[in-house]
Amino acid sequence: MLLSVVPTSREIIKPNTPTPIHLRTHKLSLLDNIAPPVEVPLIFFYKVDHQLLHEVSQVLKESLSETLVHYYPLAGRIVPNYDSIDCNDDGVKYLEAKVSNSILEVIKDPDLDDLKLLLPYQPNSGLKDIVLRIQVNFFDCGEVVVGACISHNVADATSFVAFMKAWAATARGEHETVILHPEFDLGSLLFPPRDLNSNNFSRLCVSTDKIRTRRFIFRKEILNTLKKKAVEDGKFQVKNPTRVEVVTSFTWQQLIKAEKSRSSTKKISAVLHVVNLRSRMASPLPDESSFGNFWSATVAHADLETTDVAFHELIAEVRSSIKKIDTDYIRTVQSGQCLVEFERELELALSSQVEQYNFTSWSRFPTYEVDLGWGKPIWVCTASIPIKNFIVLMSTSDEEGIEVWVNALEEDVSVWEHIQELTLV
Repeated sequence: MLLSVVPTSREIIKPNTPTPIHLRTHKLSLLDNIAPPVEVPLIFFYKVDHQLLHEVSQVLKESLSETLVHYYPLAGRIVPNYDSIDCNDDGVKYLEAKVSNSILEVIKDPDLDDLKLLLPYQPNSGLKDIVLRIQVNFFDCGEVVVGACISHNVADATSFVAFMKAWAATARGEHETVILHPEFDLGSLLFPPRDLNSNNFSRLCVSTDKIRTRRFIFRKEILNTLKKKAVEDGKFQVKNPTRVEVVTSFTWQQLIKAEKSRSSTKKISAVLHVVNLRSRMASPLPDESSFGNFWSATVAHADLETTDVAFHELIAEVRSSIKKIDTDYIRTVQSGQCLVEFERELELALSSQVEQYNFTSWSRFPTYEVDLGWGKPIWVCTASIPIKNFIVLMSTSDEEGIEVWVNALEEDVSVWEHIQELTLV
């Protein structure tokens, strides 16, 4: 379904009290510095009953202004060399728009390329100095869709969702139920910035080619079938496979088959998985209050020149690679020793012999707890991200299945459509 979105207002929302002088500079961490130079998009769909739109608008703007007092870096500006944020209270870009569609029709048959119209950015416009952008979309039948984007060089998706929950609690008048005093200095203290001699880390990221976005769904029944298959085929070598493990490995197995069938010159298939470091620290950090980028990535490999790799073997490979992200590994990240390994993996991924797929799971994030006063969202999704072979895993609205959001080159779309067909069996 084609969306008809007409912007109606644009403004800047600032914190309702000034940020103190001693908090004016927020230093970015090593992990902030090497994060992909993109904006992370989230879109929340709501049914709103018996409220006037101007009242909804006023509540959202006032509660956002109040929340920014506690999340003051989000109202600042990223300095040109990307080493810090000037917390100058210049504010958040805030847009409102009118949509002449039915929200239920959009959810039932979403045009994935059109979803970006519900967001206050264009994915290939390049990262600017604004940290946070928000667009509130009012549908004809009284529904509301909130689209938000945050700079990945400032926060990961965990912190993004924590902010959205804090804003939502403030809008409900229940801010005391959510931590509103996030720790902004932990990132640069635990992962101090390093002298990055090159900009190679972004080479793997933003694609200049046309990226197409596709979505397919693993329902609860399919996930249970795949888990059972992994255990039985592996003769119980793989115990209690998770939803993320089976979705990643099943998808990877189909990608390997496709790579072999088209007589590719690639010799290695690789799966990169983003891992949240907070719970893996020697002293674990809470997701809600440790703001910034606290993630690393691990890579699993499969040799394309050998015979087919079994499903359970790929699960074991993915699980083994993620287990490497332990306290010893995190110390190498903190010391900067990991940069050599990062560079090596990057050069391998960029070589002509490797096809790499980059997975990140948001499936356990409490996105369906972002209640702005109208109940939980009826759907939460992401949108196109300009990174080749970038796959986001999100929970379905019943929180029992997994939605797979794929960003791929135009010529690779048919492979992903075949995988989508397999999930419908």
